[in-house]
Amino acid sequence: MIDLLQYCLQIPCDMPLKPLLIGLLLPCSLGSIGRICFDKNADCFETIASDSEPCNLTNSVVAQICPKSCGKCALEKLPEFYDIKKIPKNLVPVAFLVGKWRSEFSGKAFFPTTPTFTFGEEIDFRISTDPHSGQGLLNFS
Repeated sequence: MIDLLQYCLQIPCDMPLKPLLIGLLLPCSLGSIGRICFDKNADCFETIASDSEPCNLTNSVVAQICPKSCGKCALEKLPEFYDIKKIPKNLVPVAFLVGKWRSEFSGKAFFPTTPTFTFGEEIDFRISTDPHSGQGLLNFS
């Protein structure tokens, strides 16, 4: 499945043979594969955080390349505290942090007096929505 995903990312979406090659195996169009939503360019966070206007334009190349950052492929409305289109200008350099980050590694803890247990790590960066703060803030937990 991962090999098909990598292959899908390398094929331009307007290629005529694309539906023939992967049509039934893996749906792929404009940055969304099934329920997975992603940006096709690593600079999308910075681009959208700096200027979100291209997301609202019809037939915008930016909206096609950056559907996740533009909030175009979410099944439900993106919470305001995760919407990088609304990030204050002073937080643009760290816009890529906004969201939930989970470790892929499940750690194991060993203590002499307790049974061994497995744990995961998660950190959540949110844009502050407090109207009383004078500057833009980034909350994390």
